[in-house]
Amino acid sequence: MKSTRRNFIRTTASLAALSGIGNPALSAGNRLASAAKDASIDLCLAYFWGIEPRKVALARQMDVLGAVGGINPAMAGLPGRKNYEFEVIKGVKEAWEREGLRLRVIEGPPSL
Repeated sequence: MKSTRRNFIRTTASLAALSGIGNPALSAGNRLASAAKDASIDLCLAYFWGIEPRKVALARQMDVLGAVGGINPAMAGLPGRKNYEFEVIKGVKEAWEREGLRLRVIEGPPSL
């Protein structure tokens, strides 16, 4: 077989797929399976304008279940409140959870 990058990728991908077959440590529902799958890295997608349904659907398809976003009182159903209030932050976190994502990082200007 000619040694090319395409053949190398095909061969290593096949070997990686076969390495998990029949291995009880990699069975579904096992905590080790999750760690082996993604090396315990939580992938997140940035949402600069709040919850965007098309972007959320894409993230779910890619199995990226973390969100990076700001705190907006309107997302929590509390317009007019300050973005550093506990109820607002909790409400925004719950809004993300209703979408099936976990708010992992809060970005934006600091609230003093």
